[in-house]
Amino acid sequence: MRPSRWIGSAALLLLSACGTTAPAADTTIIGEMRPTRALFVAPSRTITASPLEVLALSVTTVGPGEFVTPPSITGAAVQFIGMGTPAVQVPAGVTQVFLLGGATSGTSVVRFVNTTSPTVFEDTIVTR
Repeated sequence: MRPSRWIGSAALLLLSACGTTAPAADTTIIGEMRPTRALFVAPSRTITASPLEVLALSVTTVGPGEFVTPPSITGAAVQFIGMGTPAVQVPAGVTQVFLLGGATSGTSVVRFVNTTSPTVFEDTIVTR
């Protein structure tokens, strides 16, 4: 994995994400692993995915701090693959992109905890 390729790809991913599906052909995240969907983390959201799907979840800190890596994952439906930061950051704080891969059918709760504030996001991912 070349860092410059990862950072540039993550920036492209964030620019194309905006809460929508990003075309897999436009992004390379880790090596040749390509996310099938790019989403921004939202509190208490349920995401449905296939066991073979790779999700790129973006979260931005407002102010100091960052979100703990890896996020806390309960359940075996998804696994943590990696985290990166895009080259282009918003002025509010650090943007992080967490890559999660579907592992098996089931349900996982992914918990993103900020290091300097009480901000916590939990997304439920159901794979089938």
